[in-house]
Amino acid sequence: MFVSLSSVWYTSTKVFDVIAGEKAKKEKEEGPLLCLRKPGSGNPMLYFRTGLDFDNWIKAHTSFNESMTMPDDLIGVEFPAVYLCRDEGILFLSNGSRVIYDKDNPYYDKTFAQENALAFLVSETVTPKELLHHLVDNKMLPDAHMNHFLGSERGLALVQENLDFMARFMRSDDY
Repeated sequence: MFVSLSSVWYTSTKVFDVIAGEKAKKEKEEGPLLCLRKPGSGNPMLYFRTGLDFDNWIKAHTSFNESMTMPDDLIGVEFPAVYLCRDEGILFLSNGSRVIYDKDNPYYDKTFAQENALAFLVSETVTPKELLHHLVDNKMLPDAHMNHFLGSERGLALVQENLDFMARFMRSDDY
């Protein structure tokens, strides 16, 4: 049997087995994050009305220590969207539940999203880059638009057709 790793051919699977073992070990270590995802959905996004709702949910659905408490500033967050990122852990996005369009998001508010979604795209203080990549790649900011002299439909089309470019241009090193 031959195995190819980075264009080098090996006559044994030992190297592959070591790499696969390391990957499995890493995935096992990341277990607590992955267990937060809804069974079978694979969706790394969770949506809540308040930070306290997330705190209650995490205590009810995980085996985390009961004494674990969230910081007060996160408890008071309204409509947090929670992104379970493999590399960065748990990322919170205040008011994200109102802006992110997702079939699993019961808090999506089109009017609020139309007024605020562009800030979620271009501001590094609003949206962490890992989450922004997920939102852009999955087209989860469909209401991000800008004012345009030809009307709101053209402003919407310009932003939607250029989401990735706008994020790269406005956020440069942070995207």
